[in-house]
Amino acid sequence: MMLVPTLPLYLAEQTTSLTLISVVLAAAAVGGLVGNLPSGALIQRRGERWGFIAGIALSAAGTLALALTTGIWLPFVACLVAGAGQSARLLARQAYARRAIGLVIRGRLMSLYGGIGRVALLVGPLAGGFLGESIGFRPTFAVSAGLLTAALVAALLAGPGTDGRPSAQRRNASQGVRGVMRSHGRVIGLAGLGQMGASLVRVGRLTLIPLYGDAIGLDLSDVGIVVAIAGGLDLLLFPAAGWLMDHFGRLYAIVPSFVIMAAGLASLPLAQSFGTLAAAALLIGFGNGIGSGTMLTLSTDLAPAENPAEFLGLLRLLADLGRILGPLAVGIVADQADLGASALVLAGVGVATALLFVFAIGEPAPESVSAGRIGSR
Repeated sequence: MMLVPTLPLYLAEQTTSLTLISVVLAAAAVGGLVGNLPSGALIQRRGERWGFIAGIALSAAGTLALALTTGIWLPFVACLVAGAGQSARLLARQAYARRAIGLVIRGRLMSLYGGIGRVALLVGPLAGGFLGESIGFRPTFAVSAGLLTAALVAALLAGPGTDGRPSAQRRNASQGVRGVMRSHGRVIGLAGLGQMGASLVRVGRLTLIPLYGDAIGLDLSDVGIVVAIAGGLDLLLFPAAGWLMDHFGRLYAIVPSFVIMAAGLASLPLAQSFGTLAAAALLIGFGNGIGSGTMLTLSTDLAPAENPAEFLGLLRLLADLGRILGPLAVGIVADQADLGASALVLAGVGVATALLFVFAIGEPAPESVSAGRIGSR
């Protein structure tokens, strides 16, 4: 997260092409996309610990490469590697939660993961911006790589623990991607479509709100304040998301989350001032906050006991497609119509996603969870 404010500015020193800068910035998402299936296979065969260690090692290597390289294409490769590492770490955490964390507290754990990610998104850019201004871009990348290396050493020293089953049994149980698709194709299709819609809305909103602020004439500092207050509300609500999921059910957090975000997105075309834009952004932030960790929880619930990592890798692949499509959808619709149309399209995707979870996916039932099937409604 320290690279969020520093990497774009560093790349701007290497090239004047905004297209090339955008390509490099998208490399981490692409790396995560292509790394999902190999990461799932690694975790299935070697266990969550080694998947997590491999993820940290890849992220550290990619970040260190940024500190040691110049130009555009080497940083592109470095970001690809770092993105693949991030994917492996997330999948390892989910696979561990599927095996070791009971249903009654899993929602709170996953919402905590979501909350930690939101804290990192708040604190990391502040630290990165301060260091980038104080010591320069490449030393900042080196500091980030050093922190990841320290985490890698800690993971290695923590000891093997247990991954639940001996490695030989784990290898024998692996069905491979095709086998998992044959056994659980319907679940993956429905849940993956829901994950894609969720990612599209969540990432698209991050593109749309700043663009709306610029369109109505707000300066950069005012836009920053709007984004910050919405992010702050979002951050405060992750405990509520976990409580709702564990006490009432996953849909009691998922459905309100996307309906409220859709309402906030639909109100964006009415925003004509700092106050009205902030109100819409706060509504969107509230909706996203009460959905903290919901996609992680639901996908973990649905993962089969036999091949959880490969199943989760497939769902993560579809979710990452949504992350890539979100900003593209905003830009394409805005170019063809206007930003208001983009907001309404994202709102429609939010409502459709909520309906999909209610009528097609439903609430995972305990007996369905163990078999990796769509639950009851």
